[in-house]
Amino acid sequence: MNLYETMFIVDPEIVDEALEKILDKFKGIISKGGGEIIKVEDRGLRNLAYRINKKPRGHYFLFYFMSEGALVRELERNMRIDEGIMRFIVVKSDKDVDELNVSKDIEEPTGTGMQKDKDDKDEDAETEIKEAEE
Repeated sequence: MNLYETMFIVDPEIVDEALEKILDKFKGIISKGGGEIIKVEDRGLRNLAYRINKKPRGHYFLFYFMSEGALVRELERNMRIDEGIMRFIVVKSDKDVDELNVSKDIEEPTGTGMQKDKDDKDEDAETEIKEAEE
């Protein structure tokens, strides 16, 4: 079995009950196909870099799971069919990464999105100044 990550964007107009139905559908596909779900992250409603289907926002989800390659093809097929899914990507992780290391990495806080906090920028600037002085 291999470790996979899949991120998908759900239409922001889909409400809580329908959103849970979509998540349960994909969790079921992974479970029924012999895969093991490691973690499901709800990344929340975010602005898109460009409009998709005339919508400026999307609800992001990230699944980490272990499975065989055939299951990934079935998962991708179902994501293409589902009209609530705006975009998706499935990535196979390196073979040298094991489940325990991934679980540890996932549990660590990643900050507030893709941009660094102001404090982090200040610390980086101070570090660069100190390195330049040496």
